[in-house]
Amino acid sequence: MNRIIEKNRVLKTLLATQGVSLIGSKMTGTAIGIWLFQTTGKATYLLLIPFFNEIPALLTGHLVGVLIDKWESKRSMILGDTGQAIGTVILLISILKFGLLPSVLYLVVSIQGIFSAMQSTAADVAVSGLIVDSQRDRVNGIKEMLFPVASFLGPVMTAVLYPLVHLEGIIVVDLLSFFVAVIAVWHLELPKMPAEESEGSIAFNEALRAALGYLKSNPGLLIFLIYIGFTNFMLNGPLELVIPYLMSLGASETQVSVIMSLMGVATFTGAVVVSIKKWRFSRQTVVLLLMMGSGVMMVGFGVSRELSLLGVFIFFTMLPLPMVSALLKSTLQATVPPRLQGRVFSIAYQIAYGTAPISFVLVGPLVDNWLEPAMKNGKFSLANQIFGSGRGSGMGLLISASGALILLASLWMIVVGKNTFKAALKK
Repeated sequence: MNRIIEKNRVLKTLLATQGVSLIGSKMTGTAIGIWLFQTTGKATYLLLIPFFNEIPALLTGHLVGVLIDKWESKRSMILGDTGQAIGTVILLISILKFGLLPSVLYLVVSIQGIFSAMQSTAADVAVSGLIVDSQRDRVNGIKEMLFPVASFLGPVMTAVLYPLVHLEGIIVVDLLSFFVAVIAVWHLELPKMPAEESEGSIAFNEALRAALGYLKSNPGLLIFLIYIGFTNFMLNGPLELVIPYLMSLGASETQVSVIMSLMGVATFTGAVVVSIKKWRFSRQTVVLLLMMGSGVMMVGFGVSRELSLLGVFIFFTMLPLPMVSALLKSTLQATVPPRLQGRVFSIAYQIAYGTAPISFVLVGPLVDNWLEPAMKNGKFSLANQIFGSGRGSGMGLLISASGALILLASLWMIVVGKNTFKAALKK
């Protein structure tokens, strides 16, 4: 009983430290965005930040995973937080001496992206060792709640503090949040791998081959990850069109803000649902059903022209996404042997989430240079009958087509991939 109580205390502390660290990061991100736009007046500098933050982490994730398994999750989390803090210090020094140089900013966010991936993946491994299978969906749902909460509290706190302490002060607050996280994790007693199962002494290349071999020998899991990667590709770029799409349809700034707020409420609600819901089907089946629903809602969002309906469609498009993320993590935690989790989790996240930056890069030019002009000129007669030929018709077509492809892929997975899942996935 005492061991269970201690594990629960460690778990709560771990989740709290991640929340604090996320809020600090959101504060810095918001403050930098304000400063950059005030200084340069250009949105391009802002759009490049997530690109430079995500790409290095996606390219090096499999290497980071090997280190997590060699070092254990506690050391990896501390190193991940410390690396991010060092990047923040470099940024602060640069600002104090030279002002905020975009080149330094992009270098720092690239480095921080790698260390952030190490910290978050190591935290997933640590959580896996602290919970039993019946708790996984609830705990991973709670973890998913941290993101919308931090996305709300970070900008609010920045709005209050920025006029008082400016960018430098916000960065100092972020540093303090990293410091709190490191101290808290340092004092936690996290589960350690038994000596006979630890792979700390195995050569780097051999350790990496073992993780790749595990995925190759589990085709059900690999296909599932490729499917998640495909749906993320179909989701991420088109969802970035929400603001220009709504404004093209004549929505005011207030109406756009309301609908964007609904998206945040939806993600929080989805995280709450997955943390309390008991599923009748397997996690993989639930994910497929949820993504079918999200695809249908995307189709409706691209076709509709009524603002009230648009709000409903985008809410139910976003609602399943944190649920899918939590269930994916639960699937990995329940399926992958503990000694391989750092490597396999990292590679899995590369496959599942690595398509997002590609989607971001492709969607903008596709809409601006081809779809919008083509729809305006009536080149797609059938599509024009459904989506019209006015502003936003090309964006609506892309959003609906993306939703339809998600729906078709999910149906294919249910019909064709069912036997593969049964053979390769036990949970």
